[in-house]
Amino acid sequence: MKKYSFEVTTSDKIETKNLEKWFSQDGDAYDVLSTMVDYERDKEESVLSFDDDGTLRCSVKKLIAALYEFSAEFKCELKGEFYTYSRYDAHHYKAPKFIKEELMD
Repeated sequence: MKKYSFEVTTSDKIETKNLEKWFSQDGDAYDVLSTMVDYERDKEESVLSFDDDGTLRCSVKKLIAALYEFSAEFKCELKGEFYTYSRYDAHHYKAPKFIKEELMD
């Protein structure tokens, strides 16, 4: 199983009224993202952060597709990066394009 470390945020504040509905969609990628999301729920707009370390319960491809979908849906740019690790390899993905880069020792 792959482990992940996420440090991705929105570059600006976004509207928060439809966030819970968006994260409740069917699919493992939405479940993973919903467990790491942090924002000010009592405000109409907030900078949203995906910040967590854990075990990845979906494919990286599906996770990146969900991040692209999130960015389009909420009309925001994502910044930051995330990493994936396994016993055999480690990769780095930098926002907003999330192109896979292999980490070397």
